[in-house]
Parts: sequence; C-alpha cells; structure tokens
Amino acid sequence: MGGQQSSLEIMEKVIITGANGFVGSNLVRKLLSKKIRVIAIDLPNATSNLDLSNELLTFIPLDIKDIECLKTKEICHGSDVFFHFAWRGSAGELRKDATAQLSNAQATAACVEIASEIGCQKIVVAGSIAEFEAQQAIYTDEILPNESYIYGLGKSIAHSLAKIKAATHKIDFVWIYITNIYGPGEKSPRLINNSLRKIINSEKLEFSTATNLYDFIYIDDAIEAITLVGEKGMNNVSYLIGSSYPKVLRDFLLDMIKALNYKGEYNFGAIHSSGIALSKEYFDNSKIRSLGFKDKFTFKDGIIKTYKWWQEEIKND
Repeated sequence: MGGQQSSLEIMEKVIITGANGFVGSNLVRKLLSKKIRVIAIDLPNATSNLDLSNELLTFIPLDIKDIECLKTKEICHGSDVFFHFAWRGSAGELRKDATAQLSNAQATAACVEIASEIGCQKIVVAGSIAEFEAQQAIYTDEILPNESYIYGLGKSIAHSLAKIKAATHKIDFVWIYITNIYGPGEKSPRLINNSLRKIINSEKLEFSTATNLYDFIYIDDAIEAITLVGEKGMNNVSYLIGSSYPKVLRDFLLDMIKALNYKGEYNFGAIHSSGIALSKEYFDNSKIRSLGFKDKFTFKDGIIKTYKWWQEEIKND
C-alpha cells in the first residue's frame, strides 16, 4: 500500500481506541449515525459516553497496553480503519510525566502492528500541534525547555515509531495534528474550560500575555474533519485538524469575553508563560480542506454553545 493514495472511500467497519473520551466518543456517535459498524475500545468502566444499546456498536473493555488481545477478537478482523485516540495524560499533570508519555508512544507503535495483523486497511493516529512546540524547544540553542513539553515530545516519539512500524507492516498510515478542540462534553483543565467556569462563577480572569498564535476548532467540525481523513486521507500524509483561522491567543480570549458579555475583571500578563511561538504555516489546514472539509462553526458560535453546556453542568453539580 505504499505511495500517496487513498485506500478507501467508504468505511463499513472501524475500530476506535479511547472511544469513551471527548474526541473518541463524538467520533463513535458520528460514525454510528452514518450506519458504520464501530468497535469501541476503552477501559472496562469507560462507557458513560457510549450508547451500548446501538446494535452497530461493539464495546471491548481493554487497557491499551493489552492491545494484542484484539488478535483473538474475530469481530475486529477485516476492519477498514483503526482510529487510535487512547492516550493517558493528554491533560493535567500527567502531561509532564515522562514514563506515562513514553508508555503512550510504545502503545501507539503496538497499535500499528496489531492493526496490520488483523487486516485493517488504514490506521489514523491522533497527534498534536504540541509536537512542533516540543521539537523547537528541544532543538533550538539557548532555550531551556521545561516539563510542559514532555507531552508534545511523547506525541512526536509516537509519530516516529508509528510511521516506521506502518512502513514495515505495510499498512496505510495517516497522522493528524490536532490544534485545540473544544466543545460540550470536554471537562479537562484546559484554558477554555477554566475560563468558562470562572466566567459562570463571576471570578476574575487571569491570563499570560497571550501573544502566541493559536487556533481552536469546535468539536463538531473536528469530527467532520477526522471522518474525512478516515475515508479519504492519503497514505503517509499528515493532516492538521484546525479551523485555518489562527490568530494571537489574546484575540480569541477577547472574542470569548465579548461573545459572553462578561463584565468582570480580566488581566493579561498576570501569568508567566514560556511557550514556543509557532509561525502561521504550522496552522495550515489546506490538506484537510482538499478532502472537502468546510468548517461550520465560528469561534463565537462554539464558545456560546460550550458556555451554555457548562452552565448546565455547574448547575447540576
């Protein structure tokens, strides 16, 4: 399957690891709505976001470190696409845990091998734009990188290992660089979520200078893009999952404040940040647009929807 070609146009059966997570569960719902059979893989107690009554959904309780068990599951054999989203420590303090991140990288490489052995045509793996930040922090002279780059480095190592394994095992390989996906259902301690909770609770907002380029993509748009990659993504091509409308983070945050009519106090520069400033070309999503992707949600639209969801969550706590 070498060369840059699309291996399929129609997905009939797929495997999704990390299926109960924010991105994974939304992808499960999207594909089920398209009448695609989904084999969902996650930890035994991770089913809260899955509709187990759907006859097209098969849930396999499995720790990703035991992915070899899929070889004994007849239903997994002959799947069209293997979507790999399972990743321990994508948010919070575990982003700084080298052991956890290296374990994720090894598990990713193992998933490529297993996907090939059970006859999948293609594997799509979730990477991160943080890979570019980590590489610049590590390989640029005179920069003193801190532990916050370990997550991006873990993704970068996973990318390298997985690509080599895919070439060795002759399976189509597609890597996606995720920028910042947000929306209802995502509860991690990320910037958007923390800010929305503070706005709802009438707390003061404190930010860094927020002068680095950023990009955000609403969950529904992100899932549409990922689905297109599964169907049409080219072998050995990487796709950026983003809006393609990057701007400095400060402008996004001011747009949020304006959209929600927040009248409280906010302060830029209150928090120290040593982040790497990526240039605009890193946010180019022309490849995903070439597959037919068109975003439907502006940042304002997405923020208002996410804010309303958070209001209900906090009210019901």
